[in-house]
Formats: sequence, structure tokens, C-alpha cells
Amino acid sequence: MKEILPSGYAKGHMGLVVAVLFGGWGGFLCYMAWKADAEPLVVLPLAIILGIIVIGAILSDVTKNMKADKLMKHREEMMKYTHAKGEILEQKLIFCVGEKEFPKAPAEGLHLRAKNKNYRFRVRFEDPRTAKEREVVSERYSWFSLYEYRRMEGKMEEVPKFREKEANIYVDLEGNAWVELIHA
Repeated sequence: MKEILPSGYAKGHMGLVVAVLFGGWGGFLCYMAWKADAEPLVVLPLAIILGIIVIGAILSDVTKNMKADKLMKHREEMMKYTHAKGEILEQKLIFCVGEKEFPKAPAEGLHLRAKNKNYRFRVRFEDPRTAKEREVVSERYSWFSLYEYRRMEGKMEEVPKFREKEANIYVDLEGNAWVELIHA
């Protein structure tokens, strides 16, 4: 079964790719300068700058993956509990730049690029433990995890990858709820 993951819940390796590319390219340049009998003061600044870029790229990758690992463990822990079907009441568009949210920005009035579109869902469900009706707000989802473009009748249409009316809600023993969108 396919999963729809919230923003920040996936591991990546772009930092490692950048480190290998810059390290390889910089190492080659330093080697060529050394073979051409260049002065150490000419090669040293390049080696230092490339070393900083390589270490920074690796560290950014490691920290991002550690955060994603912690978030995924929390998600997997929550999905062990009983669940109920919930009704999606609202899908709120949130303007984001990188990981920074701007909730006060008038996202509905802006022409946003897909990478700046994020959504939160408000879901109503009957709590399986207390049998009372509750509402919960989901984690933030990026546009790319929720939608895709498909050609329909000669036009490109935005098609959701999730069920727009219902979601699974997992409730732990303390009453904390986790919204899991259902893949369409």
C-alpha cells in the first residue's frame, strides 16, 4: 500500500551527492594544481573552501535524516494504536518557504508555485476509546505528496492522490491523534 508522508518525514541523500561531487571536483583541481607545481598558498584556499562545503553538505544531510528518522518513529508508533475513519472537514492552504510557515500570508490570493503550497487537514472523527466526537488537525503536507498532473481531455489537470473526503485517525492511550491520509 502506498503511503502519503507529511513534510519532513522522508530521508534524503542530496547532501551526500553534493559532497561527493564537490569533493571529487575539488580534489581533482587540487591534484592538478599540485602536479603543475602551484604554490601552496594558491591551492590552500580552494582546498579549505571545498572542505567546508563538503563537511557542511554531509552535516546538513545527517541532521535532516536524524529529524526525519525521529518523526517516522513517532508516526510508526502512533499507527500501532486503534484507528477510526474520519471525515475531512477542511483542507487549508499554507504558504511555506523551505521549512518556514507563514500562516498569516493570504495564500488563497497568491499565485503560488507548487513548492510553496502546503496543506493541513481538519478532520472530525469518533474517538474509538471514548466514543465522543472530536476534531484534529493533521501534520503539514506538501503539494507534491498530495497531487499530480494528468492529461485529461487534452488539458493538464491537478488530480489528488488521496481520498478527499475521509482519512484514518489513530488514537494513542493518552488521547493524542494522528491523521493518516488514505491513498486513492
